[in-house]
Amino acid sequence: MATVLALVAIAASFAPRTAAAQDLIEPKTLDRRFPAFLFCPLPVSATFVADGVMATLQFKGNIFAAGPFGAQYCGQRIDNIAVCATSDYAPNFGFPPAGHIVGSCYSDVRVGSFWFNRPLTLPLLEVFNTDPGARGWDMTHGAVFDGTTTGPRNPEADIDYVGGSLLLGANTPGGTPADSAMTSVAVTGLVAGHSYTLSGWWFVGNIPQDPNNGNPLLNVTLDLRIFGDTSTPIMHRTWGQLKADYR
Repeated sequence: MATVLALVAIAASFAPRTAAAQDLIEPKTLDRRFPAFLFCPLPVSATFVADGVMATLQFKGNIFAAGPFGAQYCGQRIDNIAVCATSDYAPNFGFPPAGHIVGSCYSDVRVGSFWFNRPLTLPLLEVFNTDPGARGWDMTHGAVFDGTTTGPRNPEADIDYVGGSLLLGANTPGGTPADSAMTSVAVTGLVAGHSYTLSGWWFVGNIPQDPNNGNPLLNVTLDLRIFGDTSTPIMHRTWGQLKADYR
């Protein structure tokens, strides 16, 4: 009998405890989990191993998101898209100067960026100063050049906000959350078997908010796929509703 009582006591010590009112943790407000109203570095990098001399980058984002009062225009943009040898990434990665606006990109997540402004040999660097269609970017699936909104061309100092960006879908009447825009570009001069890292900057013009508590509704997505010699992506990352916490 003593053995049975001992086992019951041990089990009770590991059993879930019913929380008292004072133990309950209030839901955390995700104030800056998206790059709303300013360009921010993508919160994670994307590393891939080339399977040939060329790879194709494909960006896709929803144009509208489901809001509390119907479809809401997202206004997603990308900028400062760079591909570098992975060996060059860490030595040229850093955080913005203290007090600069990029430091407020994401709540409680300190996000740095690749300093593409340094004198490096890069397979791709696109800062969208002009319409990128002439440089091989696909502009036939909803992408639109925007010459009014841009990220910094010198991220190391968080300065030189000159030029434009690529808008993923225009705000057209009758849009639905199922609508998306896509763009792609080929990167050449790669070496098969070598590792490369892609970095970029992201902007979301509008994020639907929960009318009950003002928290963002995590239904804005940016999807990145990198293709090599086959139709199967050699790298696939998604930011947004599928990954609300970037840590």
